[in-house]
Amino acid sequence: MESKCRITYSWAPNNPSVSTTIQACRNGMRRSRILSVFTLIGILVLVNCSARTSDPAGQIVASTDRPGLYILQPDGTSMAPKGQPIPFQSWGQPGGLPPPLLWIPDEAHGDHVLRELRERFVGKTVHGYGGVAMSCPPQWTHLYGPSAPLRVASVLRDTGLIESVGTGTQLGIGAYGPAFYAKDPIRIVFDDSKVPYSGINYHIGGHPGRCPALVLADFQVDLAITTRRAPTGVTSTSEPLHIGMSRTSVVWSRGYPWEIADRQTLLKENVWHYGVGLSAYTVSFERGRVVRISRHV
Repeated sequence: MESKCRITYSWAPNNPSVSTTIQACRNGMRRSRILSVFTLIGILVLVNCSARTSDPAGQIVASTDRPGLYILQPDGTSMAPKGQPIPFQSWGQPGGLPPPLLWIPDEAHGDHVLRELRERFVGKTVHGYGGVAMSCPPQWTHLYGPSAPLRVASVLRDTGLIESVGTGTQLGIGAYGPAFYAKDPIRIVFDDSKVPYSGINYHIGGHPGRCPALVLADFQVDLAITTRRAPTGVTSTSEPLHIGMSRTSVVWSRGYPWEIADRQTLLKENVWHYGVGLSAYTVSFERGRVVRISRHV
């Protein structure tokens, strides 16, 4: 039997699906002041903007329990998933910003996905591809590099919530790549880390809950963290990428690309897209090695 989950959320009519620092400064989608530091091909970029809160003016009706990624369409005064789930593709490439999307997780069989994630990560030390951004809304987000060992205290599902989830280098802070909505997202809660963080955001948005945490759609977990250690000599985010790097090295240094897709789909691509607007660039691969790095102009 299908159930309905009706949740109020902030709606930005001009571009509801994009949650980036640039868009935040431009149209006030974010509900907080954002201080972000990231690197583009060796160039340190500091973004500091104040963004007002959009008045809640709409609702998402999660009108199906069938798992998958859906395009949201108007349904009276609300937005609801229509039709069949769409296949994963590289939403977020230049010139192709995604429509409003909603992820419905597979919670069948006593939530087997959550159970498997707990078995894999709870009590384990993990590292983040391109780093990890763990948050305690609304106070702060701490950024950690890929070499930082972080211990997972618990893995939860935020049942009854629909969260706007970002993509890219620091998954979870919602200030980088294109965003989408995730019903009942996964909350990865970390122990307090003694490792110095490399950056900080403050007065951040998001639903409060157990923290510090990383909030993701199910399929994003394997794009974000791993129990494997970062390799020795991983290229820092403050260092430029270079021709001849392996795809694995790019993943550790920059994370997976800023696109809405699962790991299997992304690994089949020969071109990965990072950044937004004037900061956007692509990394092209042949036989698992970088052959071209191109800035968008």
